[in-house]
Amino acid sequence: MKMETGGAGWLTAWKLATLIAAVLMLAGSATVAAQVSDGTGQSYWGTIASPGEPVQAAYESNGLSAWEYPLLAPWVVASVPFEVLRFGLKSTVGFLDESGTLYRIQRLLGPVDLPYGFTVTGAAGNLVGIGGSLGVYHDSIFGPSNKFQARFSDSSKRHTRATAGFIRELGSPDHRLELGGGYRRRPNARFYGVGPGALESGESHFTSEATWGGLNYHVPINGPVAIEGSAVFSVVDSRGPREPEEDISLEEVYEEEDRPSGYTQRSDGWVVSLGLVRDNTLTDGRPNSGGVQRLGASHFSPNTGDASFTRYRAEVQQFLPLWFDRVLAVRGYWSWLDADRTDVNFQRLMVNDDPDVLRGYSDFRWRDRGMLAFTAEYRYPIWAYSETTGTGLDAYLFFDWGQVFGQREQIALTNLTESYGLGVRLAGGRGFSGRLEIGFSDEDTVIRLRGDQLFQFGKRGLYHGRNPVPAR
Repeated sequence: MKMETGGAGWLTAWKLATLIAAVLMLAGSATVAAQVSDGTGQSYWGTIASPGEPVQAAYESNGLSAWEYPLLAPWVVASVPFEVLRFGLKSTVGFLDESGTLYRIQRLLGPVDLPYGFTVTGAAGNLVGIGGSLGVYHDSIFGPSNKFQARFSDSSKRHTRATAGFIRELGSPDHRLELGGGYRRRPNARFYGVGPGALESGESHFTSEATWGGLNYHVPINGPVAIEGSAVFSVVDSRGPREPEEDISLEEVYEEEDRPSGYTQRSDGWVVSLGLVRDNTLTDGRPNSGGVQRLGASHFSPNTGDASFTRYRAEVQQFLPLWFDRVLAVRGYWSWLDADRTDVNFQRLMVNDDPDVLRGYSDFRWRDRGMLAFTAEYRYPIWAYSETTGTGLDAYLFFDWGQVFGQREQIALTNLTESYGLGVRLAGGRGFSGRLEIGFSDEDTVIRLRGDQLFQFGKRGLYHGRNPVPAR
């Protein structure tokens, strides 16, 4: 078992400390008294001892001056809780390592010899309650480079999802055709109103259903740059909540003239998308360098009486390596739906749901034609099995700033929401596995346990069964 504790950073620090010690010795700041026997010759430092003979060295230090102690005391006091935490983590990891627990976890989460198997994940939150999912996968089905996976999930609040995806690699992993589809039901989805001024007191609930299926074609054109094109057919429907006695119905909160466009009406049609993607990250789950940039547009053509619309999106992600294997992950995005929002089914408007969550606010808290946000995560590796980009656990601090808007004039600091928090991320042998986080804002405290990551979310979206409504 190997535990990563800073690798190259510690090595550099050790070299620097050695160099400083040598300079101090040459300057007379420290003295070295050595007892050596006649050995194999002379060196700059004295007689070289024979192999196997004892060598002892006594290091003498001048210590601290009296005036240095008052300056050092605040540092010692401030470092006590961190030293206690470090000692506790070190002891815990050491115990888990010696008992073989970490090895068993790695065998469960790490790469396996077989090309097929199953995955288990959990979920928890205000909306879903407590739930989990079971998936099966095969990484060489009908050919050595074809991948298939299917997943079913349910929860205590009857959030149900069933998805399946298939990838056909066309010569390389970056040149591929994806097929995928799924069904998702949320019996207590939330609606607060539309726009950045929607009040928390306007909370209501409804049942949301979505069904989709389609294909995506990803073709590289120059190194990490690729073109993506997709065509997805989707159906969304809405009605009252499953348990109106517990969840306040949308009809109870909003009069008929104030209800959102398309409520209790079916919306179906095709979304055709075209985008340019640059992705030079080397891993999926724990990248410590590189980034992802996306620029794209999609057009919705309805089969029913909905209005057609065009959606534009730009997104930038960057992973910045810091000291001792820390990483600063930053992400910014902007989305705009070019249509009259009163004609578009409200479930196709932009909303703060995965991956565009504002983590100190409940999911679906904000909804409108446009959305922009910036998020930053400071990631700290807690444990890694064999390398810092492989199977392992990260702790992180995060900050999210963002808002929705119906007109560009509404983009303003007064409408910008702020949230912050901390969490733990787990990356397994098949990439990202899950996250547990707690977010804070001036409105709420939200705890989430999810199996999707916010960064690198769009990679192989149809294959992973991600809901394409609204289009992102």
